[in-house]
Amino acid sequence: MADWAPVVIGVVLVLLSPGLLFSFPGNNKQLEFGSMKTNGKAIAVHTLLFSPSMLF
Repeated sequence: MADWAPVVIGVVLVLLSPGLLFSFPGNNKQLEFGSMKTNGKAIAVHTLLFSPSMLF
């Protein structure tokens, strides 16, 4: 499993990128699923949520 860890982490981070599966805050709603669109606020929120995971 140690060999697959970087692949799994990479796939999870790509899937959780803003706008792909969900966007918080969204363009029209607070939380949008599958909109495939993003905005600056959503990028900032996702950066604040996922940057601590990169430290470990």
